[in-house]
Amino acid sequence: MRPLSRICECWELYGELTVYNMSKNDPDFIHQLAVDAYGAQHLGGVTRSITTAFALISLYLSVECGYTGKQVQKAHMELAEQRQLRFEPPHQTYFADGI
Repeated sequence: MRPLSRICECWELYGELTVYNMSKNDPDFIHQLAVDAYGAQHLGGVTRSITTAFALISLYLSVECGYTGKQVQKAHMELAEQRQLRFEPPHQTYFADGI
């Protein structure tokens, strides 16, 4: 478990980044990518698996497919409309052997 001071420091930095992003009034909405990067780094515990899944999907769309934050946000909305959508973490990891 991470020390509370590191958690608070991370949350403080995320807050600073949020203020910066929102002050830009960027039509590409880079703040969405900051939210997803934060979500991908803070998985497990109280974080729901769908939060992690959406974060990873979003980062893939941005990095590999060149989506803007606004396009990623639209993809989030389209995915959320699918009522059958279920994300379950894998039961075992690929690194179970200690590789």
